[in-house]
Amino acid sequence: PYTTLFRSNDAPILGFQNVSVGDAFDVDWHIRTQNSKPAGTISKILLTGLTNAFTGEVIKKAVIEITD
Repeated sequence: PYTTLFRSNDAPILGFQNVSVGDAFDVDWHIRTQNSKPAGTISKILLTGLTNAFTGEVIKKAVIEITD
């Protein structure tokens, strides 16, 4: 009973965002750099964001750059 109650979680809690160069910029999923254009497609991914692996909720947004 004790080991069942206090065992560690087998599944990871966090997952990486699925972000690719060429994706459309979305303010809910991404943060653009200061040198980026205000809108467009992603040309560079500086930091991949984190999501809750169970709910898909964004924990930390991906830092991206828009130069096109």
